[in-house]
Amino acid sequence: MRCSACWTPVPPVAFSFGCVSYGLNAVVSAIGKNRLMPDTDHPCKIINGETGTSFDNTSWVLGRLLRDHDYWKHKNVHSHLKDNITRKWDQMKLESITTHGTCANVRQPKKAGLCVSIYKAKEEGLGRPKRDKFDYSGMFTTLLQLLLSAVPLMREGDWSPFLTTLSGSLLSIISGCLRQWRREKWPCCANSEKTVVLTKGAGCQHAIVIIGDGRGFDLEEMAVGSEERDLPCDIFTRVAVFILAVLWVLLVIFAAGLKTNAWYVITAGGMGTIQNAYVVGGKRTPESFGLPLEFLDVIGEIGVMDTLLAVEEKYPNLGSNMVSTFFPDGQMTEEYHLKWEALQARAALQGGKPRRSQTI
Repeated sequence: MRCSACWTPVPPVAFSFGCVSYGLNAVVSAIGKNRLMPDTDHPCKIINGETGTSFDNTSWVLGRLLRDHDYWKHKNVHSHLKDNITRKWDQMKLESITTHGTCANVRQPKKAGLCVSIYKAKEEGLGRPKRDKFDYSGMFTTLLQLLLSAVPLMREGDWSPFLTTLSGSLLSIISGCLRQWRREKWPCCANSEKTVVLTKGAGCQHAIVIIGDGRGFDLEEMAVGSEERDLPCDIFTRVAVFILAVLWVLLVIFAAGLKTNAWYVITAGGMGTIQNAYVVGGKRTPESFGLPLEFLDVIGEIGVMDTLLAVEEKYPNLGSNMVSTFFPDGQMTEEYHLKWEALQARAALQGGKPRRSQTI
Protein backbone atom coordinates (compact mmCIF):
# COMPACT_ATOMS: atom_id res chain seq x y z
CA MET A 1 0.00 0.00 0.00
CA ARG A 2 2.83 2.40 0.81
CA CYS A 3 4.01 2.07 -2.81
CA SER A 4 0.53 2.98 -4.02
CA ALA A 5 0.28 6.27 -2.14
CA CYS A 6 0.22 8.23 -5.36
CA TRP A 7 -1.49 11.35 -6.58
CA THR A 8 -3.30 9.30 -9.21
CA PRO A 9 -6.91 8.53 -8.22
CA VAL A 10 -6.70 4.79 -9.01
CA PRO A 11 -3.45 3.26 -7.67
CA PRO A 12 -2.42 0.06 -9.50
CA VAL A 13 -2.32 -2.29 -6.49
CA ALA A 14 -2.65 -6.03 -7.11
CA PHE A 15 -4.64 -8.16 -4.66
CA SER A 16 -2.41 -10.43 -2.56
CA PHE A 17 -2.57 -12.47 0.63
CA GLY A 18 -0.50 -9.81 2.40
CA CYS A 19 -3.25 -7.24 1.92
CA VAL A 20 -5.34 -8.95 4.59
CA SER A 21 -2.77 -8.57 7.37
CA TYR A 22 -1.87 -5.10 6.11
CA GLY A 23 -5.52 -4.05 6.35
CA LEU A 24 -5.61 -5.13 10.00
CA ASN A 25 -2.29 -3.42 10.75
CA ALA A 26 -3.62 -0.22 9.17
CA VAL A 27 -6.31 -0.05 11.86
CA VAL A 28 -3.71 -0.30 14.61
CA SER A 29 -1.52 2.30 12.89
CA ALA A 30 -4.33 4.78 12.21
CA ILE A 31 -5.77 4.56 15.72
CA GLY A 32 -2.67 3.85 17.79
CA LYS A 33 0.02 5.81 15.91
CA ASN A 34 -2.38 8.31 14.34
CA ARG A 35 -0.86 7.84 10.87
CA LEU A 36 -0.62 5.39 7.98
CA MET A 37 2.84 5.93 6.45
CA PRO A 38 5.63 3.97 8.13
CA ASP A 39 8.96 5.42 9.20
CA THR A 40 11.83 5.25 6.76
CA ASP A 41 13.39 1.85 6.11
CA HIS A 42 16.66 3.50 5.00
CA PRO A 43 18.04 5.79 7.76
CA CYS A 44 19.88 8.90 6.61
CA LYS A 45 20.54 12.51 7.56
CA ILE A 46 19.28 15.71 6.02
CA ILE A 47 21.37 18.87 6.29
CA ASN A 48 20.12 22.41 5.84
CA GLY A 49 22.56 23.87 3.32
CA GLU A 50 22.06 27.40 4.64
CA THR A 51 22.41 26.83 8.40
CA GLY A 52 24.28 23.51 8.66
CA THR A 53 21.60 22.08 10.96
CA SER A 54 21.21 18.32 10.48
CA PHE A 55 18.33 15.98 11.30
CA ASP A 56 17.75 12.25 11.28
CA ASN A 57 15.36 11.70 8.40
CA THR A 58 12.11 9.85 9.15
CA SER A 59 10.42 10.37 5.78
CA TRP A 60 9.87 7.07 3.98
CA VAL A 61 9.97 8.86 0.61
CA LEU A 62 13.32 10.59 1.22
CA GLY A 63 14.80 7.38 2.58
CA ARG A 64 13.83 5.51 -0.59
CA LEU A 65 15.15 8.38 -2.70
CA LEU A 66 18.62 7.95 -1.20
CA ARG A 67 18.40 4.15 -1.20
CA ASP A 68 17.72 4.07 -4.93
CA HIS A 69 20.34 6.71 -5.81
CA ASP A 70 22.68 4.18 -7.40
CA TYR A 71 19.86 3.31 -9.79
CA TRP A 72 18.76 6.79 -10.89
CA LYS A 73 21.97 8.81 -10.49
CA HIS A 74 23.09 10.76 -13.55
CA LYS A 75 25.65 9.17 -15.89
CA ASN A 76 28.09 11.99 -15.07
CA VAL A 77 28.01 10.95 -11.42
CA HIS A 78 28.82 7.36 -12.36
CA SER A 79 31.74 8.32 -14.60
CA HIS A 80 33.11 10.87 -12.10
CA LEU A 81 33.05 8.32 -9.29
CA LYS A 82 34.74 5.74 -11.51
CA ASP A 83 37.52 8.22 -12.28
CA ASN A 84 37.97 8.99 -8.58
CA ILE A 85 38.28 5.31 -7.71
CA THR A 86 40.89 4.89 -10.43
CA ARG A 87 42.83 7.92 -9.12
CA LYS A 88 42.73 6.58 -5.58
CA TRP A 89 43.89 3.18 -6.76
CA ASP A 90 46.81 4.76 -8.58
CA GLN A 91 47.68 6.70 -5.43
CA MET A 92 47.57 3.51 -3.33
CA LYS A 93 49.83 1.74 -5.83
CA LEU A 94 52.35 4.59 -5.73
CA GLU A 95 52.37 4.59 -1.92
CA SER A 96 52.83 0.80 -1.88
CA ILE A 97 55.73 0.98 -4.33
CA THR A 98 57.35 3.74 -2.26
CA THR A 99 56.95 1.81 0.98
CA HIS A 100 57.24 -1.87 -0.04
CA GLY A 101 58.77 -1.71 -3.51
CA THR A 102 55.77 -3.43 -5.14
CA CYS A 103 52.06 -2.86 -5.77
CA ALA A 104 51.09 -6.42 -6.65
CA ASN A 105 48.93 -6.84 -3.57
CA VAL A 106 47.06 -3.53 -3.87
CA ARG A 107 43.44 -4.16 -4.74
CA GLN A 108 41.11 -1.66 -6.37
CA PRO A 109 39.07 0.21 -3.71
CA LYS A 110 35.28 0.09 -3.80
CA LYS A 111 34.87 3.76 -2.97
CA ALA A 112 36.90 6.94 -2.97
CA GLY A 113 36.41 10.05 -0.88
CA LEU A 114 33.03 11.72 -1.22
CA CYS A 115 30.91 12.28 -4.33
CA VAL A 116 28.47 15.21 -4.10
CA SER A 117 25.68 15.28 -6.70
CA ILE A 118 23.95 18.62 -7.25
CA TYR A 119 20.30 18.63 -8.35
CA LYS A 120 17.64 21.29 -8.74
CA ALA A 121 13.97 20.72 -8.01
CA LYS A 122 11.54 20.81 -10.92
CA GLU A 123 8.00 22.11 -10.63
CA GLU A 124 6.52 19.92 -13.35
CA GLY A 125 5.30 16.66 -11.84
CA LEU A 126 5.82 17.80 -8.24
CA GLY A 127 3.69 15.63 -5.95
CA ARG A 128 2.42 13.67 -8.95
CA PRO A 129 4.29 10.36 -9.21
CA LYS A 130 5.13 9.31 -12.73
CA ARG A 131 3.86 5.95 -13.90
CA ASP A 132 6.65 3.40 -14.21
CA LYS A 133 7.11 -0.31 -14.85
CA PHE A 134 6.00 -1.15 -11.31
CA ASP A 135 2.67 0.61 -11.80
CA TYR A 136 2.09 -1.14 -15.09
CA SER A 137 3.01 -4.49 -13.51
CA GLY A 138 0.23 -3.89 -10.97
CA MET A 139 -2.30 -3.20 -13.72
CA PHE A 140 -1.19 -6.24 -15.70
CA THR A 141 -1.27 -8.53 -12.64
CA THR A 142 -4.76 -7.38 -11.64
CA LEU A 143 -6.06 -8.02 -15.16
CA LEU A 144 -4.40 -11.43 -15.21
CA GLN A 145 -5.89 -12.30 -11.82
CA LEU A 146 -9.40 -11.42 -12.96
CA LEU A 147 -9.03 -13.39 -16.20
CA LEU A 148 -7.76 -16.43 -14.33
CA SER A 149 -10.53 -16.36 -11.75
CA ALA A 150 -13.12 -15.94 -14.52
CA VAL A 151 -12.27 -19.36 -15.98
CA PRO A 152 -14.57 -21.31 -13.59
CA LEU A 153 -17.33 -18.80 -14.30
CA MET A 154 -17.07 -19.36 -18.04
CA ARG A 155 -16.60 -23.12 -17.87
CA GLU A 156 -18.84 -24.18 -14.99
CA GLY A 157 -20.87 -21.12 -14.06
CA ASP A 158 -19.05 -20.95 -10.69
CA TRP A 159 -18.89 -17.25 -9.84
CA SER A 160 -17.24 -17.65 -6.38
CA PRO A 161 -13.54 -17.43 -7.45
CA PHE A 162 -14.19 -14.42 -9.68
CA LEU A 163 -16.22 -12.62 -7.00
CA THR A 164 -13.53 -13.28 -4.39
CA THR A 165 -10.71 -12.02 -6.61
CA LEU A 166 -12.70 -8.99 -7.78
CA SER A 167 -13.56 -8.07 -4.18
CA GLY A 168 -9.93 -8.37 -3.13
CA SER A 169 -8.79 -6.19 -6.03
CA LEU A 170 -11.37 -3.51 -5.23
CA LEU A 171 -10.46 -3.49 -1.53
CA SER A 172 -6.75 -3.14 -2.42
CA ILE A 173 -7.42 -0.21 -4.75
CA ILE A 174 -9.76 1.54 -2.31
CA SER A 175 -7.18 1.17 0.48
CA GLY A 176 -4.62 2.92 -1.71
CA CYS A 177 -7.03 5.74 -2.59
CA LEU A 178 -7.29 7.13 0.94
CA ARG A 179 -6.29 10.81 0.86
CA GLN A 180 -4.34 10.35 4.11
CA TRP A 181 -1.59 8.64 2.09
CA ARG A 182 -0.95 11.80 0.10
CA ARG A 183 -1.12 14.05 3.16
CA GLU A 184 1.53 12.00 4.94
CA LYS A 185 3.69 11.32 1.92
CA TRP A 186 4.20 15.02 1.15
CA PRO A 187 3.57 16.79 4.49
CA CYS A 188 5.26 20.02 3.51
CA CYS A 189 4.95 23.23 1.58
CA ALA A 190 5.89 23.63 -2.07
CA ASN A 191 7.83 26.47 -3.72
CA SER A 192 10.67 26.11 -1.24
CA GLU A 193 13.89 28.10 -1.61
CA LYS A 194 15.84 25.83 0.75
CA THR A 195 18.94 23.91 -0.22
CA VAL A 196 19.24 20.56 1.56
CA VAL A 197 21.70 17.67 1.57
CA LEU A 198 20.72 14.00 1.81
CA THR A 199 23.43 11.63 3.00
CA LYS A 200 24.07 8.67 5.29
CA GLY A 201 26.74 10.67 7.09
CA ALA A 202 30.45 10.25 7.75
CA GLY A 203 32.06 7.42 5.82
CA CYS A 204 29.47 7.23 3.06
CA GLN A 205 30.26 7.56 -0.64
CA HIS A 206 27.47 9.89 -1.76
CA ALA A 207 25.77 13.10 -0.73
CA ILE A 208 22.81 14.47 -2.69
CA VAL A 209 22.32 18.25 -2.76
CA ILE A 210 18.84 19.41 -3.76
CA ILE A 211 18.34 23.10 -4.48
CA GLY A 212 14.71 24.15 -3.98
CA ASP A 213 14.97 27.21 -6.25
CA GLY A 214 11.40 28.20 -5.35
CA ARG A 215 9.97 25.15 -7.11
CA GLY A 216 10.35 22.06 -4.93
CA PHE A 217 8.99 20.82 -1.63
CA ASP A 218 10.41 21.90 1.70
CA LEU A 219 12.43 18.70 2.19
CA GLU A 220 13.64 19.75 5.63
CA GLU A 221 10.05 19.94 6.82
CA MET A 222 9.30 16.70 5.01
CA ALA A 223 12.11 14.93 6.89
CA VAL A 224 10.85 15.91 10.33
CA GLY A 225 9.53 12.99 12.37
CA SER A 226 5.93 11.89 12.08
CA GLU A 227 5.30 12.84 15.70
CA GLU A 228 5.93 16.49 14.80
CA ARG A 229 3.66 16.52 11.77
CA ASP A 230 0.35 18.21 12.36
CA LEU A 231 -1.34 15.69 10.07
CA PRO A 232 -3.14 13.17 12.27
CA CYS A 233 -5.55 10.68 10.73
CA ASP A 234 -8.98 12.29 10.60
CA ILE A 235 -12.17 10.53 11.62
CA PHE A 236 -12.91 9.62 8.00
CA THR A 237 -9.59 7.78 7.64
CA ARG A 238 -10.05 5.89 10.91
CA VAL A 239 -13.57 4.80 10.02
CA ALA A 240 -12.49 3.88 6.49
CA VAL A 241 -9.59 1.66 7.57
CA PHE A 242 -11.80 -0.02 10.18
CA ILE A 243 -14.49 -0.80 7.61
CA LEU A 244 -11.86 -2.04 5.16
CA ALA A 245 -10.38 -4.31 7.84
CA VAL A 246 -13.82 -5.81 8.54
CA LEU A 247 -14.36 -6.39 4.83
CA TRP A 248 -10.92 -8.08 4.56
CA VAL A 249 -11.85 -10.46 7.38
CA LEU A 250 -15.19 -11.26 5.73
CA LEU A 251 -13.40 -11.88 2.44
CA VAL A 252 -11.01 -14.34 4.12
CA ILE A 253 -13.95 -16.18 5.70
CA PHE A 254 -15.71 -16.32 2.35
CA ALA A 255 -12.58 -17.57 0.57
CA ALA A 256 -11.98 -20.22 3.24
CA GLY A 257 -15.48 -21.56 2.59
CA LEU A 258 -14.85 -22.26 -1.09
CA LYS A 259 -15.25 -25.98 -1.73
CA THR A 260 -14.56 -26.02 -5.46
CA ASN A 261 -12.12 -24.15 -7.67
CA ALA A 262 -10.35 -22.69 -4.65
CA TRP A 263 -7.02 -23.10 -6.44
CA TYR A 264 -7.94 -20.28 -8.80
CA VAL A 265 -8.15 -17.85 -5.86
CA ILE A 266 -4.95 -19.21 -4.32
CA THR A 267 -3.11 -18.83 -7.62
CA ALA A 268 -4.43 -15.30 -8.13
CA GLY A 269 -3.39 -14.31 -4.60
CA GLY A 270 0.05 -15.85 -5.13
CA MET A 271 0.50 -13.83 -8.31
CA GLY A 272 -0.33 -10.68 -6.37
CA THR A 273 2.14 -11.57 -3.63
CA ILE A 274 4.95 -12.03 -6.16
CA GLN A 275 4.08 -8.72 -7.83
CA ASN A 276 4.02 -6.90 -4.47
CA ALA A 277 7.45 -8.31 -3.60
CA TYR A 278 8.72 -7.14 -6.99
CA VAL A 279 7.46 -3.60 -6.33
CA VAL A 280 8.78 -3.38 -2.76
CA GLY A 281 12.28 -4.45 -3.77
CA GLY A 282 12.36 -2.45 -6.99
CA LYS A 283 14.41 0.68 -7.64
CA ARG A 284 12.56 3.84 -8.62
CA THR A 285 13.40 7.30 -9.90
CA PRO A 286 12.66 10.61 -8.12
CA GLU A 287 9.86 11.24 -10.64
CA SER A 288 8.16 8.05 -9.45
CA PHE A 289 8.16 9.45 -5.91
CA GLY A 290 6.69 12.78 -7.04
CA LEU A 291 10.01 14.61 -6.53
CA PRO A 292 11.30 15.47 -10.03
CA LEU A 293 14.93 16.61 -10.12
CA GLU A 294 17.18 18.21 -12.72
CA PHE A 295 20.88 17.33 -12.67
CA LEU A 296 23.25 20.29 -12.39
CA ASP A 297 26.71 19.20 -11.34
CA VAL A 298 28.87 16.58 -9.62
CA ILE A 299 31.79 17.34 -7.33
CA GLY A 300 34.12 14.75 -5.91
CA GLU A 301 37.74 14.29 -4.86
CA ILE A 302 39.58 11.31 -3.44
CA GLY A 303 39.68 13.07 -0.06
CA VAL A 304 36.47 13.98 1.78
CA MET A 305 37.80 17.32 3.02
CA ASP A 306 39.04 18.17 -0.47
CA THR A 307 35.54 17.46 -1.79
CA LEU A 308 33.94 19.77 0.76
CA LEU A 309 36.42 22.50 -0.14
CA ALA A 310 35.54 22.08 -3.82
CA VAL A 311 31.83 22.31 -2.97
CA GLU A 312 32.45 25.46 -0.93
CA GLU A 313 34.37 27.01 -3.78
CA LYS A 314 31.53 26.52 -6.27
CA TYR A 315 28.61 26.92 -3.84
CA PRO A 316 29.60 29.33 -1.03
CA ASN A 317 28.50 28.29 2.50
CA LEU A 318 27.26 24.89 1.35
CA GLY A 319 30.51 22.99 1.82
CA SER A 320 31.23 24.56 5.21
CA ASN A 321 27.76 23.61 6.44
CA MET A 322 28.50 19.95 5.60
CA VAL A 323 31.77 19.77 7.55
CA SER A 324 30.23 19.04 10.96
CA THR A 325 28.38 16.03 9.53
CA PHE A 326 31.38 14.42 7.86
CA PHE A 327 33.92 15.54 10.48
CA PRO A 328 32.03 15.51 13.82
CA ASP A 329 35.22 16.07 15.86
CA GLY A 330 36.14 19.15 13.80
CA GLN A 331 39.80 18.20 13.60
CA MET A 332 41.77 19.23 10.51
CA THR A 333 45.28 20.24 9.53
CA GLU A 334 46.54 23.80 9.60
CA GLU A 335 46.61 23.83 5.80
CA TYR A 336 42.89 23.02 5.66
CA HIS A 337 42.17 25.64 8.34
CA LEU A 338 43.75 28.32 6.18
CA LYS A 339 41.82 27.20 3.10
CA TRP A 340 38.52 27.27 4.97
CA GLU A 341 39.19 30.70 6.40
CA ALA A 342 39.86 32.08 2.91
CA LEU A 343 36.71 30.52 1.44
CA GLN A 344 34.50 31.57 4.35
CA ALA A 345 35.76 35.14 4.08
CA ARG A 346 34.80 35.16 0.41
CA ALA A 347 31.39 33.62 1.19
CA ALA A 348 30.72 36.32 3.80
CA LEU A 349 31.25 38.99 1.13
CA GLN A 350 28.92 37.23 -1.34
CA GLY A 351 26.04 36.62 1.09
CA GLY A 352 24.77 33.78 3.24
CA LYS A 353 22.72 31.73 0.84
CA PRO A 354 24.40 28.81 -0.99
CA ARG A 355 24.66 29.54 -4.69
CA ARG A 356 26.91 28.84 -7.63
CA SER A 357 30.00 31.03 -7.49
CA GLN A 358 30.07 33.58 -10.30
CA THR A 359 33.86 33.41 -10.40
CA ILE A 360 34.05 29.72 -11.32
